[in-house]
Amino acid sequence: MNSDQEILFSIVMPTYNRAQMISKSIESVISQSYNNWELIIVDDGSEDNTKHVVSEFQKSENRIHYIYQENRGRSSARNLGIELSNGKYISFLDDDDYYLENFLMEFYLEIVKENFPIGVFMCKQIEETGIKKVFKDLDIGNEKQNIIKLFFKNSSVQIFMTSKKVFENNKFECRFEIGEDFHLFFRILIEFDLYFIDKYLCVNVYHKEILCQMN
Repeated sequence: MNSDQEILFSIVMPTYNRAQMISKSIESVISQSYNNWELIIVDDGSEDNTKHVVSEFQKSENRIHYIYQENRGRSSARNLGIELSNGKYISFLDDDDYYLENFLMEFYLEIVKENFPIGVFMCKQIEETGIKKVFKDLDIGNEKQNIIKLFFKNSSVQIFMTSKKVFENNKFECRFEIGEDFHLFFRILIEFDLYFIDKYLCVNVYHKEILCQMN
């Protein structure tokens, strides 16, 4: 398919000491049915062997870029990824979550259908805890006017695909250790149009480390 080269997608992945988890996230990008992408991994000061894990993937995949910075927080890492990105549209993938294989293709088809707008696209996600999977439903017709409720129902920034132009005057707030994604997309969705893809395209993983932080 030659037409799928019309859009370069930039996937920004911040990471910190997740060498034991990051491989599945990276593999979910490599296995995408849509091929025109770049994965920008911003290592926010990891002290484990994250760099080695990523370098093993880079040996056979030149679309993966690794950048190391001193520990400044997840927002700083995401902002750097945005700055270094080359794509027309940007998505975010945490180092413990993963995409389903048609994630990029479905966004591509919807973006083309809407004639490449400057705005935000979103999909539905699956929440995974161990072997249990919950398919999060969402009635976007009702939720579009209630951004706060939208975020409470979807606790991951990976559901969004955003035009890079949106980030020209909008960045993640580095003052916040939690809720930085809510703060940014709350502002963005007030200003820009939201387009909904009624399909499950990504998985938000709850593991022991996250569950301990939530308790």
